[in-house]
Amino acid sequence: MKKYAILLTFVLVSAIFLVGCFKPPSIGDIIPKVGNNTPKATDQKKDPVIGTTAVGETQYEAYLEAKAKFIERIIGAVSQDPDAAYRVFGLMGLGMMDMLMWPAALLWQDEAAAKMTMAFFGANNAKFDRKGDKMTLTFQSDTGEPLSYTGEYLKDRGGYIFTANMAGGDQFYSEYNETSYGYVALFHQTGQGSGDSLILMTFDKEGNGVVGLSEDVSKPAPLTGREPFDYPTSASEWYRIEGNHLTGVSEDGTALDSTYTPSQDNSD
Repeated sequence: MKKYAILLTFVLVSAIFLVGCFKPPSIGDIIPKVGNNTPKATDQKKDPVIGTTAVGETQYEAYLEAKAKFIERIIGAVSQDPDAAYRVFGLMGLGMMDMLMWPAALLWQDEAAAKMTMAFFGANNAKFDRKGDKMTLTFQSDTGEPLSYTGEYLKDRGGYIFTANMAGGDQFYSEYNETSYGYVALFHQTGQGSGDSLILMTFDKEGNGVVGLSEDVSKPAPLTGREPFDYPTSASEWYRIEGNHLTGVSEDGTALDSTYTPSQDNSD
């Protein structure tokens, strides 16, 4: 797992230096192109998982873009609140979720290109199994540990479910749905020897949204796409940014209510 650890450490360190202008990565950042051999989505053949690869990739890119805008604003707002600024580094995990689930970006590649990308990250013996709306990827780390990822397209809700089973008992579950206001998303992690952690998010395309964080909680029921905008406030710790108004409850139970002043670089 050394190469994965190095990758994630690099991203985390980079994020720390970009607290004021942190922008989570796009698919192109999550999965770098390997030479010039990775085909463009528009050049690929039809894929039974998503109808056409271009449609699925466009939907996922739109979700990541909206989430990146929300995360950038919520981190900026929390960093300015004296009662919650200490939680900024904890909120950096919001941008790490997609890094942990990086094989999701392989859904739109053909098998040969995907295997080339996997090899770039030190993953060996990659195997793909596509059935209906689900794709399963199994492979071995550079130390021979078995790993697996599954991506399932929710065509009736405009979203995806991603699951990962890692060596050592770590399990990751990520899901998002389109909603009337934008998106609802959750990320649940189960780690060997530690309690479960849960992140809930709702956000629109303008950067307004709510995030809730909980520890030692089981994975909730699957999303429906009908969750209200304040859905994440069920968590013990939550933050909401709407316009330039920040509200929430910090990790120690402090109620927050402050005004966010975007930096000149992030105000557009």
